[in-house]
Amino acid sequence: NNEIYQIKIKGANFDRLRKYAQNAKSKSPVRLVRLREGYSPFYSREIDGKVYSYLTNHQSYSYFVSRLLGTSGVTSKTNKNGQTIYSLSYYTRLKVPAPKSGEHNYLYTHYEKNKIPSATSRLLDSVYYVHQLGLTEQDLRFFDADGSNVSYLNYIEGIPVFLNKHDLQVKTTFSTDSINVAFNSINFQIPIPFDGQTKTIKLTQDVVDELASHGLKQDDIQRIVIGFTTEKDSSRHGLINLVPTYYVKAYDEWKSVSEWEKQDLTTYRKFSESVTSREAK
Repeated sequence: NNEIYQIKIKGANFDRLRKYAQNAKSKSPVRLVRLREGYSPFYSREIDGKVYSYLTNHQSYSYFVSRLLGTSGVTSKTNKNGQTIYSLSYYTRLKVPAPKSGEHNYLYTHYEKNKIPSATSRLLDSVYYVHQLGLTEQDLRFFDADGSNVSYLNYIEGIPVFLNKHDLQVKTTFSTDSINVAFNSINFQIPIPFDGQTKTIKLTQDVVDELASHGLKQDDIQRIVIGFTTEKDSSRHGLINLVPTYYVKAYDEWKSVSEWEKQDLTTYRKFSESVTSREAK
């Protein structure tokens, strides 16, 4: 169920907001279309989306071990995949990627018996853990919340950045026996001057129609946004390109349009139907 609140504001002045809108660097006509999780802007004409480049770096694993577990009483164990799990007593753990894997995804887990907190408490608790991680927060923003999850992404030029095709920068998950914080250690350090490279972004409705022809119907789509996918630039170590494309949330998962077109949607649909059936009982 959704609730709508109406708030009356006396003496409000929106002149500054109107000025920002009038002086926007780009303007594109949109229409608001209701999807499963609310309204999403559908672009009515093609857009030449800019491709940006950034020099990036990553914090060392020891930085996160120190911030999240402290410096004393910490034990470690490496599994067969080369991942190291650092533990502080039984209740707190940090899984670190293998040094030579080229991956930068971490998983922090704190075990505690508790009820899943309310939506407001989940949001506040997730902000606490974002601060605890010590990531550069200048462009880190709230992105999504559903069920027991709260997610954050970096925003560049007002557009969310997805990592490793569709990963989120930070995702907190609350359960009755633990709190999990999955995060990536990437830091967008230095922007490279724009070189004029662009990518054509199709009309939103055309993209939705293409997905429907692959089996993902519009009724299955929860949200659709324009986001950046990251591509490594071989000309320099740590240089990545941010390429604009559509990202779609369906069956509680975020993926690019090209990824959804490769999925076996029958499996997703059967799982969703089984969950709906159990909830109905």
